[in-house]
Amino acid sequence: MPDSAAHSSFSFVPRLSVNDRQRISAEIRRNGQPDATFFAMNALAALVAGYGLLADSTAVVIGAMLVAMMLGPLAASGMALVQRDGRLIRQSLLALLAGAVMIVGLGMILGWWHDSVLLGREIRGRTSPNLFDLMVAIFGGLAGALAAVNPRLSVAVVGVGVATALVPPLVAAGILFAHERWREGSGALLLALTNMVAIQLTSSLVLFVAGFGSGQGRQAGYSGPVAFIKNNLITLILLLVLGTYLTISLNRQIRQKQLDQQVESVIKRLPNDFEKMSRL
Repeated sequence: MPDSAAHSSFSFVPRLSVNDRQRISAEIRRNGQPDATFFAMNALAALVAGYGLLADSTAVVIGAMLVAMMLGPLAASGMALVQRDGRLIRQSLLALLAGAVMIVGLGMILGWWHDSVLLGREIRGRTSPNLFDLMVAIFGGLAGALAAVNPRLSVAVVGVGVATALVPPLVAAGILFAHERWREGSGALLLALTNMVAIQLTSSLVLFVAGFGSGQGRQAGYSGPVAFIKNNLITLILLLVLGTYLTISLNRQIRQKQLDQQVESVIKRLPNDFEKMSRL
């Protein structure tokens, strides 16, 4: 697919000059580095988010993301796959893994320290991901990637929204592991993984359409959509597997909710039924 055809299909992606692509590429690479600032800001975000989760405060959890920097490695990995840059892939994945491990570890410390605190809905709500969570991650990833390549949009603001989908479930997983609630903690980790895969893929898509992969596929003997699919094959397979599982999970949750509503309806009718029976 030539660049012009790509832009005709995705007109919301801005046309970028060579200088713009070089500037954006350098910024994405810089934000994807696992340096001291990256770890410090994500540690602070994890601690604030952790206390927001323990306090069951939605506002605090969202506010904590003002200092999170988890979008950087995901955007960098997306560009690395588009440009077939092995070194950048390793660097960004290392940053993402190290950041995630640190955040889960801090969550465990908070969970041990405040082991008497009852776990509220903010934590429980992140333990059973379904297809809706995947769709939120996909659209959030698109917003973050578009902000990165469009000078009219604020990547900082969109990055807050994307980070909200990453840091809280990782912290929640750590808190749940500290309470030895392994199944629920694994659900929170699954939610974080789902968000990471979706955001990385959508970042790759937007950067590919914006022309960041121009020439890379042709050098390898293929171009257009084929280049994008081959570069992101593992991510696409992961997304397919996750999408299938999360669809099954959503259907299971819907059936459970319907059953709960039926039981609740029966319980509410019991007093009237007993009264009618007593009159017989």
